[in-house]
Amino acid sequence: MIQKTSSDHFQKKTWEKDVSLSNLLTLHNTMGNYLYPDYNIEFKDDILDLWFGKGFDLSRDVIRFEDDNGKFVGYVAMSNLSGLFKSHFLFYAILPEYFDTRLPQQVIEAGISLGKSQNIQGLEIETTGTLSAPFDRALEKFGFHPFHYALELHLVDLNPSFLPQLPQGLTYQKSLEPVNLEQYVEVYNAAFRGSFDFQEWTLENSQSLIDSQKKHFDFAIGQVFADGILIGSCNLAYEPGKQFGYISGLAVIPKFQHQKIGSYMLLKAIEHFTEKESKKIILTADVENEKAVGLYTKAGFRIIESLKTKTYMVT
Repeated sequence: MIQKTSSDHFQKKTWEKDVSLSNLLTLHNTMGNYLYPDYNIEFKDDILDLWFGKGFDLSRDVIRFEDDNGKFVGYVAMSNLSGLFKSHFLFYAILPEYFDTRLPQQVIEAGISLGKSQNIQGLEIETTGTLSAPFDRALEKFGFHPFHYALELHLVDLNPSFLPQLPQGLTYQKSLEPVNLEQYVEVYNAAFRGSFDFQEWTLENSQSLIDSQKKHFDFAIGQVFADGILIGSCNLAYEPGKQFGYISGLAVIPKFQHQKIGSYMLLKAIEHFTEKESKKIILTADVENEKAVGLYTKAGFRIIESLKTKTYMVT
């Protein structure tokens, strides 16, 4: 049980270069376990290379907060996720016992100041779940409102009539790596170009993301081919500790869309995690992507309202 504190005195400091970023990650995991204890993923140190990669400067891009006793109680950091997205993002976390203090507001204010100090255009921050309300209130106090929503869906009951077939002439293959990384990147870019916050993937950042997934999960990729050319892919990440399966990056190039290829890969993903005896099978979708949400609910997924993610633009 979290022991709340009434302390409202915090010191804002820059991050000292001799302080390990592992402290930041520990705080991030602590807050995640509080916000969504049943679903949080415990990140490891190597994720920091993805979050804060090239061009990241500790003393410039991170602000930490301490209480009157010098205890590390919160932070906010700015990153472009190693170029994976078009916008910059604010990462943040505080100890759960400080949720009812002024600290959430101070963290948000400091993050906005980080963006302004570097003249960042397109700085985003996300909140997830109902327990993130103190951060939502702080953002609204500064005049910001969500401009994008992402849904989390869990497989509740697989629809027994959801039995899509792969069109004749196409083949499905599952492997630990993309059969062809260049084609894998082309499929992703072609499928998601024009979607929310899309940034063209490169061979380098795609491989970095795959390597990171493999360190944290039992990872595989479902792939569909036409005459030996990759036309669709789907990432499959299994978390053995919680026995959760995560489906992401379900993509089909435009020329082959509306042929139930995405539906077939979704079914194969469900079968993959069922074989692993997953307790939960999870995926996310943009609220605006009605076709994807319709496909997932048709298969038997249900939206978890308490885990909706809100995105705010603060610069």
